Amino acid sequence: GGQEEIVRAAKQLIEQGIAANDVTLESFAQVIDQPDVPPCDLIVRTSGEQRLSDFMLWRSAYSELLFVEKFWPEMTPGDVRDILNEYTTRKRRFGG
Repeated sequence: GGQEEIVRAAKQLIEQGIAANDVTLESFAQVIDQPDVPPCDLIVRTSGEQRLSDFMLWRSAYSELLFVEKFWPEMTPGDVRDILNEYTTRKRRFGG
């Protein structure tokens, strides 16, 4: 889970002897699980739930969120097109 990933990364920095004042976003990002996986641009939560459920917490910081009522197995190619069309209408501000 996302919380466990963050704890593992913190432990790895400690084991490397990195001083707390020297920890940066960049150094932390290098020790998370699969550091080459990019941040999430869009997270689609199915089944009407409106929570992340510990999903990729580090990479989801500036993700766009979309909640749909359908369950994953019911999703169609048309639903995916609708989701992508909705995403293209969003103005990404990345926290700004």
